[in-house]
Amino acid sequence: MTGEAPRALGAVVLAAFLARVAACAFLPAPPAEHRGLPNPDNYVRLGLSLAERGSLLEPDGSWSAEREPLYPAFLAGVLSVSRSARAIQVAQCAVGALSVWLFFFLARRLLDERGALLAAALFALHPQYLFYAATPMRETFQAALLLLGFLALSRAAAAPSAGAYALAGAAGALAPLTNSAFL
Repeated sequence: MTGEAPRALGAVVLAAFLARVAACAFLPAPPAEHRGLPNPDNYVRLGLSLAERGSLLEPDGSWSAEREPLYPAFLAGVLSVSRSARAIQVAQCAVGALSVWLFFFLARRLLDERGALLAAALFALHPQYLFYAATPMRETFQAALLLLGFLALSRAAAAPSAGAYALAGAAGALAPLTNSAFL
């Protein structure tokens, strides 16, 4: 990056984080369905199970294959620090901001710096991504993982290296653990 681009990218990433925080503050919160926490699609319940028991068990103790395990594992890490809906939202906001940063570098492979900054700014403020940052669902996490994989793969194609291919392979291997549609 040259000139003012690093500062501009920092501003876009900060704006992405703050826009997601604002969405968390102003969008209606999902209902508290499980132990005082929102639980759309049972991700929070599975994350709590993983944090507390080290497994993805149903409340009755039976095994669950209801959801792919990587996003509940992410939630387990967050819930190990704080058992609050706000902690989940702040973590989602940070992952969303990271996605914007990754998106800039991916866009930079196709566009000049100004075009990539504009694309990242549009991505930063896209209403659907703001919504998902406020909701404990896998979309924010899987978008970051996919962007990481595409960026690593594009770097490996441009300048082949074992590290770039390994990162692309790891992201590609982890993607189905957030959504089996990526198999």
